[in-house]
Amino acid sequence: DDSNKVIITTPGTDSVRLNINTKTGTFSGSFLHPVSSKRTPINGVLFQKQNIGVGFFLGSSISGVATQTGKVLLEPAQPPANAPQ
Repeated sequence: DDSNKVIITTPGTDSVRLNINTKTGTFSGSFLHPVSSKRTPINGVLFQKQNIGVGFFLGSSISGVATQTGKVLLEPAQPPANAPQ
């Protein structure tokens, strides 16, 4: 929002921790990985003109399976469908 706060609106994301460095435009944090149940670091960069943040996470190998990795996308919340305009 306008006060540089992140509001997470996706259900089930209450274990997400996020820090934003407003001087460098980067973010970092962690989340509780749903498969490994381990706290997993995330890192990324914010694109102010595009109004998004893009990042990644690197997980660990789980029971001999390939390393669990993925992307992180931060974008503005969409207003509810029934919200007045």
